Amino acid sequence: MPGTEQQQPTFQFGVFELNRRTGELRKNGVKLKLQEQPLQILVLLLEHAGEVVAREDIQKRLWPEHTYVDFDNAISSAVRKLRDALGDRAENPRFVETLARRGYRFIAPVSTGNHSFRGSDAILLTEAPLTAATRRRPAVWALWSGGILLLLVAAGLWLLRARFNYSATPLSVSPLTGSRGLEVNPCFSPDGNQIAFTWNGPRQDNFDIYVKLIGGGEPLRLTSDAALDFSPVWSPDGRSIAFVRRLSMEKLAVMLIPALGGVERKITEIPGYNLTVANPLAPNKLPRLLAWSADGEWLVISEASVSGGGASLVAHSMSTGERRKLTQTHSNYGDLNPVFSPDGRTLAFSSYNTVDVSDIYLLPVSADLRPAVAPKRITFDNRTDQPAWSSDGRALIVASNRGGTSGLWRVPIDASGPPEPVAFAGDGVAMPAVAPHAYRLAYVRSVSDTNIWQVNVPAPGKPATPPLQVIASALIDEMPQISPDGQKVLFASSRSGAREIWMAAADGSHPAQMTSFGRHSGTPRWSPDAMKIAFDSNRSGLFQIYVINAEGGTPHMVTSGPSENYIPSWSHDGRWIYFVLRVLAGRRSGKFHPMVRICGR
Repeated sequence: MPGTEQQQPTFQFGVFELNRRTGELRKNGVKLKLQEQPLQILVLLLEHAGEVVAREDIQKRLWPEHTYVDFDNAISSAVRKLRDALGDRAENPRFVETLARRGYRFIAPVSTGNHSFRGSDAILLTEAPLTAATRRRPAVWALWSGGILLLLVAAGLWLLRARFNYSATPLSVSPLTGSRGLEVNPCFSPDGNQIAFTWNGPRQDNFDIYVKLIGGGEPLRLTSDAALDFSPVWSPDGRSIAFVRRLSMEKLAVMLIPALGGVERKITEIPGYNLTVANPLAPNKLPRLLAWSADGEWLVISEASVSGGGASLVAHSMSTGERRKLTQTHSNYGDLNPVFSPDGRTLAFSSYNTVDVSDIYLLPVSADLRPAVAPKRITFDNRTDQPAWSSDGRALIVASNRGGTSGLWRVPIDASGPPEPVAFAGDGVAMPAVAPHAYRLAYVRSVSDTNIWQVNVPAPGKPATPPLQVIASALIDEMPQISPDGQKVLFASSRSGAREIWMAAADGSHPAQMTSFGRHSGTPRWSPDAMKIAFDSNRSGLFQIYVINAEGGTPHMVTSGPSENYIPSWSHDGRWIYFVLRVLAGRRSGKFHPMVRICGR
């Protein structure tokens, strides 16, 4: 196999980047340790991404002629080390696929050069013609810089239908939008040729509803109200788009506008809504609140019937205004992201218990949209969200951070097999949408880059000095707190995948990871004697307070019970931890009440 070093100095796949010239493998900008043989195997696989690399070719790359070693065991050991570095598994690979008695194949999308994602990008996946050339050509992503980019993928039938045949179904992944700003909530038109989405516009100053034709052209702006507009959904006849508008911090409205633009009108209001789930400061968290029945008669709305409470699903008749409750009111965030199955007889939705803690439920409904049975839970990892149906209705494409960072997974609805990662989507993706008849998948890829800066407070009458960036990575670094002696800083960072607790010198040097929960952890706080660190994490499902020794070790949980506990703060003598406690009155009913509590040590 000929080398390609001159043409491909840098490989990018998912959150990883390999620089051939320096021999450095980085994850989210953080350098990983990888021995020479696993590194050379990775280079060889990336040079021929999508192709089978025989074990004989690996042998030739790693060892000169007339070398005598146990090649099979040595290669297997090197591949295991490579998988460990990538967080990959042979049984359910995202990157390196094993082909028995043949070799290995790199199955994730690979890009070359020095491009990188910033912000949130929307991607479209569509099915490519099956030719000899496309069988040999690996899927390559075009990488765009900017805000949230919608990506459109020509999805192979293994993804959108039930049967899996990766090698026989090539993929074509291309950006749907390349504008600056934040683009979220993709939704296909009934014929699969257009996508409605939410965008904060060319000046990033207001979220409105846009429509874009797949294949070219500028997006058409449908709304221009100063309020936040989001969650578009097409009518079954393709003539109208319903969407949600924020009227106040506790009231939303369901609006309707022609798909080609025109006069909008209000359908109904959603009172008492907890808008922490519709926060414009976190647009990649904007939920889908609407689903339209196939006959056009019913809009399913995620709404809160109690002020400040969680959301339940309600059916609203477009012809009579009748409202019909489909799920019970929650104590917290509730039921979001409803979507109908292709036959219109089942609703899939996300059921939230708290921030970033949700699973998927299925609700069978009758022909006149009445609940047939109680909702059935089909995922159980407390970290699965935003379902979209496969074209045949046998599986769901969901967003989940079950692998550490947010990615796409295929979940059979009949429990016929475990969830499978959608490897080509990569990390940092969310909001999948499927066009049932066009075999297209759209999703949002989002990468946030926040860094920590230092500002010296000037003496009275003295000029201020420019801020100095002290901690930075390609992802999120936030919530800093300086140690009592001013020598160290605690912070939360997603540079290793999920948000974890990190410690560094005050100048940002020598960063060290303190936790490895694989879940959302944050708000680190030094004890007055700098011997311990308190922080919050949803490792157990609900947020609880943990304490870890400043020198490292195993964190221990200091709060428990059916409540959320977060934002710790030490008393001056270090004997007490103050924190916010949110009482939950039941999984699917009741209210929540935030209050401050303390715990001793």
